[in-house]
Amino acid sequence: MLEDNKDMQVYNIWDKTYSIEDISAILSTIGFADFEFYSDVTGRKYEEESETLTIIAQKK
Repeated sequence: MLEDNKDMQVYNIWDKTYSIEDISAILSTIGFADFEFYSDVTGRKYEEESETLTIIAQKK
């Protein structure tokens, strides 16, 4: 659970695109699991044609 955004870190990488499989593999290798993918930050269901990808993951 995030409290007062103290534990939240935001990374914006605009010069490279990743597939769901690629980003899942990358995040897994650095200790994340339980991925959830959305088409925006409001939790809209993931659609492949979306220009935005929001990922929620848990640090192991």
